Order: sequence, then C-alpha cells, then structure tokens
Amino acid sequence: MLRSICLSVVYTCVLASGAFSETLSGTVVIGKNGVPASIELFVSQPDQEPVSLGSTASDSNGAFKLEFDAPDVRRGTVTYAVATSGDKLQLMAATHGQLPSEIVLSPLTTVGSVWPLNAFVSEGGISGPELGLQAGAMNVSNLSNVATGSWGDRIVDGINAWSGTSLARMNTLANLVALCGANGKEDGCLQFLKLANADNTLQALSNIAKSPHTNASDLFKLFETQWPAPQGRERLSAPYVPYLNYQPSSFALMVRFAGGGLYAPGKLHIDADGNIWSGQNWMPGSQSSVFAGIGGGTVKTDPAGNPLSPPITGYASVAVDGIGWGTGISQNGVWVTGFDGRVGVYDFDGSPLVPETGAVIDGDNGGLQGVGTSQNGDVWIADSTKNQMLYFPKGDPTSGRVVQVEGLAGPFGVVVDKNDRVWVSNSKGNAVTTFLSDDPGLAENITVGIGVRGIAADLDGNIWVVSNMTPGFPIAQIPDGASIMDEFRLAYLNLLKNADQLPTGTLHMISQKDGKWVATDYSSPAVNVPWGMTVDGNGNLWFGNFVGQSVVHICGVRIETCPDGVKTGEVVANFTSGVIELVTDAIVDSAGTVWAANNWNNGAVIAQTDKSEEKSTWGGGFGMVAIYGGLAGPVKTPLLGVVEPLQ
Repeated sequence: MLRSICLSVVYTCVLASGAFSETLSGTVVIGKNGVPASIELFVSQPDQEPVSLGSTASDSNGAFKLEFDAPDVRRGTVTYAVATSGDKLQLMAATHGQLPSEIVLSPLTTVGSVWPLNAFVSEGGISGPELGLQAGAMNVSNLSNVATGSWGDRIVDGINAWSGTSLARMNTLANLVALCGANGKEDGCLQFLKLANADNTLQALSNIAKSPHTNASDLFKLFETQWPAPQGRERLSAPYVPYLNYQPSSFALMVRFAGGGLYAPGKLHIDADGNIWSGQNWMPGSQSSVFAGIGGGTVKTDPAGNPLSPPITGYASVAVDGIGWGTGISQNGVWVTGFDGRVGVYDFDGSPLVPETGAVIDGDNGGLQGVGTSQNGDVWIADSTKNQMLYFPKGDPTSGRVVQVEGLAGPFGVVVDKNDRVWVSNSKGNAVTTFLSDDPGLAENITVGIGVRGIAADLDGNIWVVSNMTPGFPIAQIPDGASIMDEFRLAYLNLLKNADQLPTGTLHMISQKDGKWVATDYSSPAVNVPWGMTVDGNGNLWFGNFVGQSVVHICGVRIETCPDGVKTGEVVANFTSGVIELVTDAIVDSAGTVWAANNWNNGAVIAQTDKSEEKSTWGGGFGMVAIYGGLAGPVKTPLLGVVEPLQ
C-alpha cells in the first residue's frame, strides 16, 4: 500500500559528481485555489531507491521555491515532486529526466503521473528498472503537463478529446481528489479514500489505476453527490471539466496515437529501447479496401507513441506492398512481410538491411503473414497462400529457404518457445501446427477453434491461442490460392452474413500432459472474433477482440497474480473505448502499459458496401491505443519467442 512518500521518509542524498545548484519554482493548486503544503523533491534512478533532493513549504497561495543540487540524468531517471497537505491530500508531478524549472502540482498532474508509472509506484515512492521507468515517465506528458498543472497535449488533441471518455474520466478522478483539499468536503474525502481502500489521495489513485473497474459506479455516484450543481445551473460545481455524465465501466485511461504512417496496423512489437514497430495494411489517405488498396509501410514510434518514421509512407525503402501480421523483431533487426510475398528487414534506425526487392529466399513463396523470432536468432515466417514456412537461420536475410510442413492451412501466427519448438496457427483451419525447429518433417497438429490467429507462449511453457470462430459457426468458402486480401474479404462478408450468430471465437491453452500436447478450451462470452495474443510479465493474457472492439485481459495459470476469485482462463477485464476500433493485436511494454492496434475502422468501407467518396479513406483503423495504469506485468523487450518479466 502506498503511504506518505514525502517528509515522513528520509533518504540520504547521493548525487553524481559535478552536480550543480538549481531552483524549482512552483504552485500547489486545487482548481483555481492555491494550497499550503509541504513539498519534497525526489529523484529515482534505475534499480535504486528514490533519493530526496530537498524539501520546502508553499505559502497560503500555494507558491513555493526549492533550491536543490541537480541530479545526474540518464536513461530511466525520473524526477518527481510530492505535495502533502494534512494527512489525506497528496499530489504529485513526475517527468522523465528533470522537472522544468517551474511546475504546478495539481490533481490533474497526479492522475497523469500515476497512471503511466503505476507499475513502479509503491510505499517507498517510485522505483524500478531502467527501461520501465523511462517508458512510464515518457508517457506522463500524454496525460498531463507538469509545467501548467493541466492536461497533456495528447489527451486533448483532435483524435482523443472528443472520441473517448478518458478526458472526462481523468477530470472526474481529479474532482474526487479535490474533495480532500476543499473546505466542507471532509466527509466526501473520507468516502473517497474508503472506496479506494487508501489512506491518502496518492495511494487512492494508485489503487484505482491498478483495478479501474473496482467500485467504478460508487466512485462516480460519490463525485455526482459531492459536487452538485448550484441553484439554477446545469453544470456541476466540480472544479475540473468536462467530467463524466454517465456511469463509467471503469476508470482506465486510454489514449490514441497516429502519425509516422500509422493506418491499419496489424502486428505490434517493441524493441530493446522501448520503441514500438508495426507494419501497416494500407497507406494513410488511401482509398483502400479488401478489394484493392495501396499497401502501407513500416512504422516506428518512441515509447510514448510519438512518431519517428516518415509521415504517410513510414519506412518504405524495401518494396513490401502491404503488411498484415508480418512484423517481428529479431536480435539484429525489424522484419516485415508483405501480401506481395516480399520480406523487408530494417535496422533499428529504419535503414534497410536488404535490397529494395527484399530478403533472399531459395524457392517460390506466396503471400506472407506472421514472423516468429527465436532466442537463438532464427527467424520463421508463415507463407499463408502456399501453406509453407520460410526459414532464415540465425536471422541472416540472405539465407532464406522454403520449408514444407505437414498440416499447414493458411499459416498465420508464429511463435518459437524456449525449447526451440515452432508453433504455427492456421487461419484456414482449426489446428495449431508444431514441430521442433531442426525436425520440421515431424509435425503435430492440435485441434482448437476455427480460423486460428494469435498465438503466444507463457512463462510456464504453455501455448495460448485464439481463433476467430467457434466450432459450428458457418465457414467461408475460400478458394485454393486465394490472396490474403481475398481471404479477409470472404471471411468478413461471412461474418456479416451470420451476424445473428455472434459473438463467436475461442481461447485455448495448449499444455503437455502425459507426454502429449492437449488443448483446453477457455472460451467465454467476452470472446468475439479475437486476433492477436500476448502474455505479460505476470503470465496473464491479453488479446485484441476484433469484432468486440475491445482488449480483453485473461487470468493465466499463475492465479496468484489475478484478482481474488478469478481462475485460469477467466476474464479479468474487458476494455472498451471510443478510441478503440476493430482491434487486431495487443502487446505489453516495459512499464505495464498495454498497446492495441486499431486495424479496421469502418467495415462497410472495407467490404465496399459503402462506396461513398466522403468515407472512402475510413476503412483502415486509426492508429494505436495505449491503456495506462500498470495493469499488465512489465516485460523485457524485445519479445524473442517467450515473454520474460522485466527484472
């Protein structure tokens, strides 16, 4: 539990040589009112306990100045200030690196600091591994601006403020915090802390962020009753607007990102520096559909979702025209595969490692999908239209060769487990195909759902897989040799035709019992045409729920990391938002943030049942979405086959 992390905790100040004196000026505010408070400044270096840089007090207007010796700033350095007023109110402002010379501590900066960093917030303050602290702190500015005490640029931009409830959720949370700093609201403050099972506001927010569905309705009702509208007015008396008018499903905060060529991302991956990579089905601004389109490029963003790749085209030095599930990261580069059969390889700066025509492949291949990378450097690629695999030993892009494997039917996703066993999902079948990498001629097939898609290996050697359809659901007739886009078109039209039988889809865990691989069905009503699957650092599962337009959190085999009473395979939470569209993939970063790929936006445009010009560029999904709160166990990146918890 997070208790007071300021003046009640004393740290020895250990500073790097060459430190120099700085002055931090600031204000502590609730709404428009200054708050007299005790202020303490901390620095948290990777894998170390936070260190106090000094303390002071604000005046009756909330203003303060604090002189301190500037700390050494490197990757993963987090600087944060905590203001304490009485024994209930605690506010925070955090940043990656060093705080600006002038800051404002407010309920908004507290919410904005806690949600991205929450995996590392504890009784002693903020502490954690280098990459996790960096990724978490870099995302603070997406939610709040510590220099102004208000919102961050991302949550109020043109693709977020109006299209989801995260801004209103954030303001509602800020209004609940304000109860503990406003005159006459003492009873409301106590109710807020009781609902959040906390002793102070900082602890309360941390608890809500980690379990955003818990008591969400009661928290909302408390907000409404404690900030009633003044006589003759409709707007509530709460200091932060816009607030929620309707009861929320949760207090999860979700933000959407675009730019750098993002449009209809399929698979997501994160590199060793926390940067996010994804190949795009189509190019932004194109009038693309499953009938015809202009393929997109390879996109890179920093850990906070800021685009690093060129606009519109992304990285396109290799002529891979349209990328579906084919994004992977190996030890030596980023791999992307195309519907046109080409394989692109880039270094981590976006420079091509292969000619414009792509990697060298010995043999004929068709349209390509998933990329599986192993810890020993091998790269395996699913050839979806020719029902075969491509193999690049040690990730050498000049040594690709075709490998025939019995049982493949539209191979889609690929994962290589810690025993160097390759697992392949089959999008045109109902089985997962598995073989040892050095013996692909001896393959096994394990029956699961229909239209098998996402696949992932957990911490204990189990394989989890999702399938688009439940056995018995009518199957689309896809001709032999059909292109990947033809497959998508026919499958989607089939879903529309049989919409009265939705939801559909399955979730299976494959484990070894008595020397045999056995699939256990863990499907639930929340599953609705799922696609991408990932495992977090706690061993729990996350998948993109395509038709359900959501991201689903599933309890894994380590039930001690799940909420009380939730068992293996059961739903922990189902996250929906106006910024979440038809999702394919979901992945977890080193701060426990979940990132989701908006692959499709408007199904009618994709299927060309709506051919209107004004909507003709709406088919592909609008960017990717971050779900904050430290909800997932942070992971070590890149993910090479099997997930590893971030240490």
